Amino acid sequence: REAAYRAPRNEREELLCQLFADVLGVSTVGIDDGFFELGGDSIASIQLSSRARRAGLKFTLREVFDHRTVAELATIARSTSDTKVVTDDGVGEVPLTPAMHWLKAQGGNVTRFTQRMTVPIPPNADTTAALQVLLDHHDALRMKLSPQWELSVQAVGAVRAEDCLNQDLDPFAGRMVEARHNGNELTLTIHHLAVDAVSWRILLPDLAAAFAGTKLEPVGTSFRRWAQQLVTLAGERTHELDHWREVLDTNDPLMGS
Repeated sequence: REAAYRAPRNEREELLCQLFADVLGVSTVGIDDGFFELGGDSIASIQLSSRARRAGLKFTLREVFDHRTVAELATIARSTSDTKVVTDDGVGEVPLTPAMHWLKAQGGNVTRFTQRMTVPIPPNADTTAALQVLLDHHDALRMKLSPQWELSVQAVGAVRAEDCLNQDLDPFAGRMVEARHNGNELTLTIHHLAVDAVSWRILLPDLAAAFAGTKLEPVGTSFRRWAQQLVTLAGERTHELDHWREVLDTNDPLMGS
């Protein structure tokens, strides 16, 4: 902590102090403490925003960066009752992202290009129901890849949890997730087209919430919409190609020079 501790002065500041502490894993937070100075990052800010919405407060990720302390964020946060939630199911064709184009160019069998995580199953939890919540909530988990490398997102409910449990993952069949019981644990194997190392920090808390029967927050921007916007932005920046080619063709400087 760089700032001297100042206690919250009202309920909103008290709530944000608690949310900062919960997300960042610290014991106490004062109203002048900065989110990023306490160890926060961009993914943690997503978790902060999501938990704040569940508690009745709304602010954007940009606002977390611009108003980093509890005191500053409390002044601009809005009540969720005053905001309209816009959802996007992301169903339909999805343009390939740069990483996907790279994978396609490698050739060969991409079926087992996956990441894996094992999580505990809470006592008496309905694994099938929790997994279905996760599949319905995250559109990227419902993607399907054609042999011609055309990507699409299937409708909510089109991918059944029963078909993912104890069955092999198959992106060409629209099964991006493989879930296997191992005693009191569940091993999730997800295709790398749908998940990366950072994604787990969102998926696993959502799975825990689904196990507990807690309703997940609506998805504001789907993967499909984000991919479309990425293509649009790339087209607007073609004039930068020569600059970045020059940067890439230049040897990196030695460490410390």
